[in-house]
Amino acid sequence: MYSITKKITENIKQDLDPFTNIYEGKEGIINEYLNWLKQKEKIIIKKLKTQEINKIKIAYIELEEHIPVYYITNLLKNKGPFDIILVMTKNMVSTKLEFRTQTGFNVYNIAKLFNGGGHKVASGATATIPTSLVLFKIKKYLEKLNEK
Repeated sequence: MYSITKKITENIKQDLDPFTNIYEGKEGIINEYLNWLKQKEKIIIKKLKTQEINKIKIAYIELEEHIPVYYITNLLKNKGPFDIILVMTKNMVSTKLEFRTQTGFNVYNIAKLFNGGGHKVASGATATIPTSLVLFKIKKYLEKLNEK
């Protein structure tokens, strides 16, 4: 019985081995990625806009290339907290909308305005309308919230 258990354990260890060292030998790639993100900070800071509508703090940015929304959200930690963080990434046909919050504001309801989905603190949608109309639609929604 011992020899069977030992054999099974060795097989399991061999099967898990590729996962236990998943980052081994990847330091160069990881550092390259981190350097790329660091270089994008200038673009983020330059393009980032903030606004307040009915005491709801919004930070939004329009990009031509994908920069991870988590990175943008983390950069904003010392400038916030923001109720809504909106990252708009344009491509040739549509705009990817990514919504986050640092205050617990329900961004899912905003994503639904654009037939999107997700959950309360992180949601997304795809828009085929100009970003100016995206912002207008969000502004109107927030103004209606204040009326209730």
